[in-house]
Amino acid sequence: MSNRAELQEISNKRLLRAAQGEEDVWEVLNSDEFRDPDDPESFLYDINCRDVLRNTPLHLAVISGSIENVKYLIEEDGCDVDLQNSEGNTPLHLAMIRDLDPSVRRDIVHALVSEAGATASLKITNNNRQTPMDLCHIYGRHEVADELRSPSPPPMGVGAFVNNDDIASDDEDGSGSGSESE
Repeated sequence: MSNRAELQEISNKRLLRAAQGEEDVWEVLNSDEFRDPDDPESFLYDINCRDVLRNTPLHLAVISGSIENVKYLIEEDGCDVDLQNSEGNTPLHLAMIRDLDPSVRRDIVHALVSEAGATASLKITNNNRQTPMDLCHIYGRHEVADELRSPSPPPMGVGAFVNNDDIASDDEDGSGSGSESE
């Protein structure tokens, strides 16, 4: 294995450990130790690296109940909030399953859905064919039910295609004003 590949593996393992709460995620994400020697602006870690259960650092941060680590991770370029682990669970599924303090769960769900845009996760089913909303009801996570409800699409009436700029006005002079003077 090349030195670069070894460094990538080490940095990914450190990131996974940090996401579990064993180290400081912010420090790992910003450590010069994990900068790419060929491109000092880049880091060697893969923000979506996986453990043996196919959990990403974001999955592990949700499992550990750390809103700070969740926020650090979702702010990183390329962090995929909709990835599924070996059980088919996204980080949003895990927020429903884990026994977290209700306010922590609410903050994590808000960060995932509203800040990171995990809207695809709302419809993803796990290996048991359950969506996050299904798990919300099963586990009685009422504090986040509103956040999980998909916004309803806007009505598709005429207003969706036409606005006031498209309608002629009698207040305008000239041809096409809505009424012609004779």
